[in-house]
Amino acid sequence: TGHVVQQEGEFRTFLATGKNLNRFSTEDEEEGELAVTHYRVVKNFPRTVQCPAVTHVAVRLETGRRNQIRVHFAEAGHTVLGDSRYRAHLWKEIPWPHKRLALHASTLAFVHPVSYEMLRFTSPLPSEFTHFVRYIQQTQSQNVDNDVVVSPFAQVRNPIQARSASEWADTEWPTRWRFELVVGHANTRSSVTSDFESSFQEE
Repeated sequence: TGHVVQQEGEFRTFLATGKNLNRFSTEDEEEGELAVTHYRVVKNFPRTVQCPAVTHVAVRLETGRRNQIRVHFAEAGHTVLGDSRYRAHLWKEIPWPHKRLALHASTLAFVHPVSYEMLRFTSPLPSEFTHFVRYIQQTQSQNVDNDVVVSPFAQVRNPIQARSASEWADTEWPTRWRFELVVGHANTRSSVTSDFESSFQEE
């Protein structure tokens, strides 16, 4: 939800778990687990009369913590659409009618443990995503508020670079994830550091 200002960057925090099982960032390194999320803005969708601003974002995981993407974006003021757990109030004015998160794992790649062959699996965006984007584009063509510019999905940069199977085999954590998500309205703007060339690792 909302306008993700910085076009690419990184969230790096320590995630802890509360008594209600919700995750949150903490400064206590002993209490939390290191969580690193890289992102890139794919497209900003301005606010219209029919819909607040949203952002299409591409996300790469360097670590694989529970609820990592959801917590990082929610704490930055950009809750994933459909998320009822983390700062759900930020997207309630956005017409997302589906009973699911606007978060999609579009690519998974890893090295086969025996053959060392690079395996890569992709999944197209679900119809809920494509229909929502089409709706947003239609509302923008009708009435756009140019004072606010924002975007809604997160499509991860392709994490599978031109590397040989032997190079991937030498990687300690070869699993690679690619996600598509949509984040909505926010009263705050994220402050992150740019480090988009880092490798993805699932821990």
